[in-house]
Amino acid sequence: MSIFMFVIAVMTIVGIYAMMALCYNLTNGQTGIVDFGVIGWVAIGAYTYAIITSPDPSTVAGAVNLYGFHLPMWIGLIAAMITAAFGAFCIGLPTLRLRGEYLAIGAYALSMVITSFITNEAWLTNGSRGFFGMPAPLRDRFTSVSAYAIFFLLLIWAFVLGSYFLFRRIEKSPYGRILRSIRENEEVSISIGKNVWKYRMTAYVLAAAILGLVGVLYAWYASVLVPEMFTDIVTFTVVICVILGGTGNFKGSLLGATVMIGAQELTRFFQANADMAATLAATRIIAIGILLVLIIRFKRRGILPEKNIKM
Repeated sequence: MSIFMFVIAVMTIVGIYAMMALCYNLTNGQTGIVDFGVIGWVAIGAYTYAIITSPDPSTVAGAVNLYGFHLPMWIGLIAAMITAAFGAFCIGLPTLRLRGEYLAIGAYALSMVITSFITNEAWLTNGSRGFFGMPAPLRDRFTSVSAYAIFFLLLIWAFVLGSYFLFRRIEKSPYGRILRSIRENEEVSISIGKNVWKYRMTAYVLAAAILGLVGVLYAWYASVLVPEMFTDIVTFTVVICVILGGTGNFKGSLLGATVMIGAQELTRFFQANADMAATLAATRIIAIGILLVLIIRFKRRGILPEKNIKM
């Protein structure tokens, strides 16, 4: 793989993580919801899209799932967002009444349940076999692999920037001010007549809907869906991206994802012989760890800390 194509691939992955970081910054950075179930909503969106757009399972060799509706991509995308949002609403009814570490544990348990479900309920999700050969949008319009890679990168970042401007608009709105007031002092917000649970729920559902969209983008990029793609390490990587960039600052989410994922992926490009491969792999992890420690030590509020919003 050439350096150019490798950088294109890295920036595509950065874009996917940046969208997840923006969503986590809405729920945690703006509203104070400790949501460790990020990857759960991504998985729901990805598998909903796969089920909606996949062909009839009877025509696919080795398929054990019972459903595949073979509908257009745009219907699958909308369905993914709606399903993730509806799931967040149902789960939010009991969990958003929890606080602090109890909410974090509940959300983390939820993501584990979702991962277990897509692994074991093969009648719906094709189990550990997953879905393969999922087409990406407009792929047949390009004869060059590199040209399509550039197009797909631009497509991903169009979604990233769209999400960024949406969240920034929310941040500057009266609704955003209420979210931050809930984060800072929930009791004061209640005392002035604000329905705290309703505001937390709307932020939670909106973030889940966008994460469902991320699941579709992830499926397009990977062209496969297997349960091993949706592990808790993805959630905690997103959390680190937000902390590095600056909790509460959406620009920081973009920067944090670029630094974190860029450091992870670009170090894979270094080549080594077989005798040095294991040493280089360990050194890479150590180097990334040192980078994170230094940033957190000297920039405790992140690289771009949150600033007061002028209204």
